[in-house]
Amino acid sequence: MCRSHGEYASRLHEQQHRLHDRPSPRCRLRTLSFAGLYNRSSLHEVDHGRGSPGGEPAAGGLRPPCRYHLSAPGRPPGCPPGRHRDLPMSFSKLIPCAVGLIGLALPAQVKKPLPDNPPQKGQPGAGKVIGLPKSKGDERLRARALVLPKRQLLQKTNATVQPRQAQGQRGDLPITGPAAMGDFVASLMSDKKLSTAELVAEYSLLSPTEQAALSHRAHRLPDDAVVRLARVYRTLGERQGAQPLLVVLHSRRPGRGCSELVQHVLFLSGERSRMIALELLQNKYKKIRAAAGSALVGMMERTDVPHLRALLENKQQGTRVSALSVLARWLDANPAETVDPLLRCLRHRDGYLREQAARHLAKRGDAVVPLLLPLVENPPDQESWFLAALLLAKRELIQKKDLLPATSLIHLARHRLGAVPMQKAVAAIIAGMRMFRDPEGFAKTGGSLGAATDAEQMQGLLDVAHVRSYYPESPLCQDWALSVLRLLTGKDFAADHRMWRAWWSDAKKRGFEVLRMAPRLEANVVAQTRFVYSVGNKEQLWLLGRDAIEPARDRGGLRLRLADVELVTLLTKLSVDGLFDLTLRLKENARRAERFTMLVEGPGGRSMDGFADDRSLRLLVLRRTLDRCVARQAWQEYVPVRLDDAGRRNWWIGQSRALAGMKTDVDRRRHVIDLALAALPMLSPPARQRALERLLTEARGKDGLPDKAQLPQLFSLAEGTVVTRSEKCSLFEVLARIDESPFTRVLDGIGKLAPEDVTPVLRRVIAVGSLDRMLLAMRHANGEIRAAAAGEAVKVDLPAARTHLVTMLADPSAHVRQRVAEACGRLRMAAARSDLLKLFEDEDQFVRHASLVAIARIGGKQAYETLLAKVGPGKPGDRLHAVRGLAMLPDPRAADALVDIAVAHYGTNVGMMALQGLRNRGGSALRQLVLRHLQAAEDPAVRRELVFLLGEMQSPIVFAQLLNLLEKGDSPGRCCQLLAGISGVDYCSRRDRVKRYRSWMEVSKDQSPATWLVNGLKRDGIATSLAPEKLVIGAPAAVIDELCRLVDELPDRRWAIRALAASTLREVTGQDYGAVRRSTGMGARQAMTERYRQFVQKRDAKKARK
Repeated sequence: MCRSHGEYASRLHEQQHRLHDRPSPRCRLRTLSFAGLYNRSSLHEVDHGRGSPGGEPAAGGLRPPCRYHLSAPGRPPGCPPGRHRDLPMSFSKLIPCAVGLIGLALPAQVKKPLPDNPPQKGQPGAGKVIGLPKSKGDERLRARALVLPKRQLLQKTNATVQPRQAQGQRGDLPITGPAAMGDFVASLMSDKKLSTAELVAEYSLLSPTEQAALSHRAHRLPDDAVVRLARVYRTLGERQGAQPLLVVLHSRRPGRGCSELVQHVLFLSGERSRMIALELLQNKYKKIRAAAGSALVGMMERTDVPHLRALLENKQQGTRVSALSVLARWLDANPAETVDPLLRCLRHRDGYLREQAARHLAKRGDAVVPLLLPLVENPPDQESWFLAALLLAKRELIQKKDLLPATSLIHLARHRLGAVPMQKAVAAIIAGMRMFRDPEGFAKTGGSLGAATDAEQMQGLLDVAHVRSYYPESPLCQDWALSVLRLLTGKDFAADHRMWRAWWSDAKKRGFEVLRMAPRLEANVVAQTRFVYSVGNKEQLWLLGRDAIEPARDRGGLRLRLADVELVTLLTKLSVDGLFDLTLRLKENARRAERFTMLVEGPGGRSMDGFADDRSLRLLVLRRTLDRCVARQAWQEYVPVRLDDAGRRNWWIGQSRALAGMKTDVDRRRHVIDLALAALPMLSPPARQRALERLLTEARGKDGLPDKAQLPQLFSLAEGTVVTRSEKCSLFEVLARIDESPFTRVLDGIGKLAPEDVTPVLRRVIAVGSLDRMLLAMRHANGEIRAAAAGEAVKVDLPAARTHLVTMLADPSAHVRQRVAEACGRLRMAAARSDLLKLFEDEDQFVRHASLVAIARIGGKQAYETLLAKVGPGKPGDRLHAVRGLAMLPDPRAADALVDIAVAHYGTNVGMMALQGLRNRGGSALRQLVLRHLQAAEDPAVRRELVFLLGEMQSPIVFAQLLNLLEKGDSPGRCCQLLAGISGVDYCSRRDRVKRYRSWMEVSKDQSPATWLVNGLKRDGIATSLAPEKLVIGAPAAVIDELCRLVDELPDRRWAIRALAASTLREVTGQDYGAVRRSTGMGARQAMTERYRQFVQKRDAKKARK
């Protein structure tokens, strides 16, 4: 049973004050918590027979239970909270409650009491129902639910304030009051992407009391809503918003936008931001600590170092690690500061902190060496000694000298045989580093640290990488052990210890030799040294010393042998360029696998450098040096394939002596060409391609190479079957560039090629010849040669070639006649008109089609009648090409005929070809003719096509019809493009484009296109000197130049106004040089405007003469 009403009212009043004074951030969200949002003036209670309607207590000071309290499942009706235990409720279920209740938490805004019988769903006035039980049958609890009335949206008028009837109308103002609070909270929790400006506008409608109430309960909002509220606070500079946001960070698990929320809190904290950031470093969640640490690094000062050092002793490991990270990053940004705090962390009780401190100290470079040496002078007593020794050993690799005292090596050798895993691991890693740096002095100076052989050293490193037993510093030791293994072996299996052990099991049987830091280049070992450049697991280049062993035949790559001086010079140059620079290698690659490698191996040991990817600048410089070396020694590729290793070496010695004995560079290059021609059939495809490129380079030079003596070999290769078709093209070009080469024989060889190869090869051959070679090709017996020569005559355009083209129109080969007719049309040879007319009756259809198009290109007075006659009854292909020819004629009569053909033959190939020919025309007379056909046409399809045709001519007459088609969804993309071209306004990407174009039409229907252009330029902010009164027929040259400038220079996003400018240019000049569309490129636009400029110049010059 419930206790007395007085006790219940007292507890309710006490909890209400507690909620208003200071909300507890960690309190569970219960239904009673929302009761604190009400006050007496905002909620009217019902008497139930024991109280008054005004909300005052009844006689005796007893306050009845509120009729509209929130019911929770599991609590008997009428019983106040607290007596019975509330069941936990999820926050997501109470979000609607928060939205409505916060809206009612403000004083005296409700105009009338809530109804006793709330309207049901679907009835007028029905609103949100908060606190409904989940069970369907509990009607008694349903009667106690809280019902929020629907807010009436109002709109202001001149006379009165009336309920708004439509949504989305302009000029509607939000209403302040309880509903404004609810709307703002709903916006904070909305799924829509609301801008900060919208949220700030809604927040500004709240009263100070409402803003304070919202701030006190900000911790009840979901994560996204809190972040949005923080943006509002930051935009408005609400400093008091920092505290509730800080409560949110401390009271819940971080969600989305955690980093942004931390930034807003620190911004709003002002001068206290550093203190707040230090406080957030103690948060139990890593995301919050990371965000606070990143912000603290940028604003930290020296006075904050003691606070961070204090945090290093915090009881939470996450706080200690975050403080160390902030301290290390701050020290990196301030190199002049002391690293003593990091050194102290090496002695910290937390092993993970010691490991992280060692990683940060390793990045400090040589500056920490003097500070680490005192730590290793005494016998090892704790982990800090071994970590300092490990850091010094790494600096030994970089500085290439000993830093560890001799006594330290003795201690390490003793501990390597001990039982402590961390000490054994450090000793093994240091031994591996010293072995990589100086293998010879490794054993002499006691650097082996107790290992008798290299195999034992490798085994010790593999044991460290395996991590059989865990210790706090094991991640650091494993990473450094893997790095040393990569340096010693040139392999990278990451942390896969099974792959490492499998490889080592196989490698030690083959007598594996570890790598060293830098190669030895003494005189007695250079001759047997080999340099290998590999990509992945494939060798690309071998550079062998004078006596070096040839690699196996199954191993790929280019193989070149160098003299001792050349090899030493090359390796020295590579070292200067950065090869074997361990500092750069470790910095570039870090933990990435090395895909590109350069290996030097020989009696002096094995050394390797690696690169993770081909974006390394060091790799680019090294490859450029190698390319120059390969270019000098490329003649070694031409070694006979049949020779064995000893024979190849002897061949290299003989050819080197022969080249060294030649006096001039031309003689040496001629000798190399002989070697290439002799070995060309036997070379691999890549080597053969490089040899042909060398031949072409020599042939294009001015030294006369190759010469007459090498012609037999070249003809034998070009006319044979050994080389491929593409390689024959290069050989024929080489032959054509030799002056003594018989060109007739070259043409005969080209004629034997496949028909599809004749034209490209002849094009390359004629390009390097003279007019005589062109005429020889035009008179050649092979028809393919003659046809290809006729096509190339268009590019040469010489008088002798023109004369011979006319005679070739009677060639016996139909393919030749077709190509000659096409060439005559492109050259616009009026002298060939009569011969072209004879070809109208040719037996071959392709010849007839080419002659029809050629007549159209040449033009003339009789061209229109000739082509129109061919449109009549006849063969379909001839009619189609006759229509195509009409479309190419500039004669206005041709345009009229095309309109008639398009309407009469709509739906056929002839009709569609006529329509296509009309799309690039747009004169006023032609538009009137199309309009008359449109008015007379009865077929809906024809009318639709004519509407589109007038739209492409940019005629404003069909604007309304295009808009109707767009509204119906008939070809919406095409309609929208045409509307934009007519109006100069591009609404194609808008959803309400129909509405926008209709509004534009209502405003602009009484204006001229010239006014549309000027208004559009002003609307887009484009500076211009144009005015509507200047855009008339016969406009001066300055107006034409300005229109041409707009067509040329307006960007693609202004394509609509650009198209309107081109249409205006066509109207004021009276000339039709085509339309400008969205896809028209800059080159085509510039060619068009240049024609307009030339027309205006001729017009003004003609006026001046008069």
